[in-house]
Amino acid sequence: MLNVTSLTTLDGYNEFTSGFANGGTVSLAMSFTRDGYELFKEDFELSSSVYYGIQLADEYETFIGFNGLVIELPITTPADDKVDVNIKIQITGVLDHELPSD
Repeated sequence: MLNVTSLTTLDGYNEFTSGFANGGTVSLAMSFTRDGYELFKEDFELSSSVYYGIQLADEYETFIGFNGLVIELPITTPADDKVDVNIKIQITGVLDHELPSD
């Protein structure tokens, strides 16, 4: 939201107009092998967005796709068989919602 109030504004109220939409962030608690973690680390170090998708476990098998930037990824991670990580992705565009056809 952008404040567009000017000296000619009537009635003593600030005036606002919409600006760019903020798509928000997606936070994911994930478990990886070391190789899977390294793939997200590569995305974290990119300067451009990547297309991601989330398959919901609902009755419709809803798929949500979006472009985003990985903005949080723990840097120090043990090299065990399983790596637990909390990832945060900044959404950079419109969400795609797909429902499977009947």
